[in-house]
Amino acid sequence: MESTTAHTFSRLGHAADFAGHTLVELLVALAVLMLLISIPLLTCGRAVNAAESRGAAQVVQGVLAEAQVETLLLGGRHLVRLSEGEWTHLRPGDAAAPSQPDATVYSDEIPTVAVSTNVTRWTEASGVHVTFSGWFAAPDSAGSVFLGEEGTGSRVVVRAATGCTRRERR
Repeated sequence: MESTTAHTFSRLGHAADFAGHTLVELLVALAVLMLLISIPLLTCGRAVNAAESRGAAQVVQGVLAEAQVETLLLGGRHLVRLSEGEWTHLRPGDAAAPSQPDATVYSDEIPTVAVSTNVTRWTEASGVHVTFSGWFAAPDSAGSVFLGEEGTGSRVVVRAATGCTRRERR
């Protein structure tokens, strides 16, 4: 006579004698899963900061080039003011005081990132300013405008002789 024994069978048809995973195994698996989920989230914040500073640098580079071209075409002195979240392009005043910029040509917003410079005369309480003047529309100095934080930021380099700008990662 054969004895009948009750077995628990798994889906594959084999006898299963285990009761499940231990608490330690579940906690280790959960910790590994949380680590894998958190890595992309940490790098995502850094990528957003880099994109904001890169966008601000593109706008600043365009505004500086525009001010230089208008200085070439219209003469006088053109000033670009940059602060966190805003830029303003000022043009020469009337004929009696052509060296004093008093009329806003353009003003708009840029991504809100920290704005600084390595040129002392460009530094203002609210941010940075760059002035273009003369026959060749040269800037008043050579230097860099820094946008964003170190590591994720950008910089716009302004050359003294030509006023040409170049954008770089910081």
